Amino acid sequence: ASGLSAPDVRAQVFGRPVRAKIVAEGARGRTRTRVEANGQISLKNLTDWLAISQPLPLSGELPYRLRLTLEGDDSQLQVDSTLKGLAIDLPAPFGKTVGEARYANWRMTLQGKERRYWFSYEDLASLALAAPAGALLDGRGQLLLGKGQAALPTSKGLSVRGSLSTLDLDAWQAVSKRYAPKQAGVKPDALSSVALKIGRFQGFGVQLNNLDTQLTRSAASWRLKLDSDLVSGQITLPDAPGATIVATLQRLQLPAQEPSSKHATAVTDPLATVDPRSIPAVDLSIAQVSHGIDVLGAWSLKARPNATGVRLSELSLDMKGLLVTGALT
Repeated sequence: ASGLSAPDVRAQVFGRPVRAKIVAEGARGRTRTRVEANGQISLKNLTDWLAISQPLPLSGELPYRLRLTLEGDDSQLQVDSTLKGLAIDLPAPFGKTVGEARYANWRMTLQGKERRYWFSYEDLASLALAAPAGALLDGRGQLLLGKGQAALPTSKGLSVRGSLSTLDLDAWQAVSKRYAPKQAGVKPDALSSVALKIGRFQGFGVQLNNLDTQLTRSAASWRLKLDSDLVSGQITLPDAPGATIVATLQRLQLPAQEPSSKHATAVTDPLATVDPRSIPAVDLSIAQVSHGIDVLGAWSLKARPNATGVRLSELSLDMKGLLVTGALT
């Protein structure tokens, strides 16, 4: 075999002991060297070495097994870990405590105009990505949530697919406030599409079961399709700040009020904490609104925020044959 070889290498890396071996695997004039190493590194030392100053939802120690294959254009780096000792501050099901073990694997090519990257995290997520060296946002890739392996797409941008048992929007927004960059600077075409099935979605004061979502790119906007037990329809979200959102729903079912009883608890108003001035400009039309099992009729309105709150115009609300029209400020 041709290549470097050393059966037992011991060293100190970032103040921690590392044990490794180097194996020569080349043949027929082709050099191939495999380096295997095991160790542990603190997240702080790792982020300092990588010059990452952005806060991350990670803390603690990272145990690792590293495999480096040196074979010219086919050179690759692979790192896998149990993640035991590392805390992940993300909502369920992705977060974990320091004491939990979850298998994660990272693999990447080291040569070529287009680099390839693969990542898997237990049975929760996997990523396949190809991008020019040093330009990840100009690449093509797929993020698969749930079981299975992501497949590399042919078109540019990141496609997100898969399923989640639960998604708590408030919890993810709290994480975003703690860790998201203040100026993300992500190009709109960096994300190509989203298709997710969510068992239970919680957000905006409501809970939706069996929610099927599809997000696709159109001219200067995103098109979101929703289908669940309570709502179905399409929402167009323009890129331009302050531009009007257009929501066209086939149905919306408002939950029926629970019968009052002597021991009934106070009902929380989901809109109690909403500042009317924060409501965006929306053109809303709903083909069928229901309250519990009672069908009310079709609703439509236009909402425009102003300095004191929000103005509702072109109101047309069918209340089981009683038509309410006009405007509200």
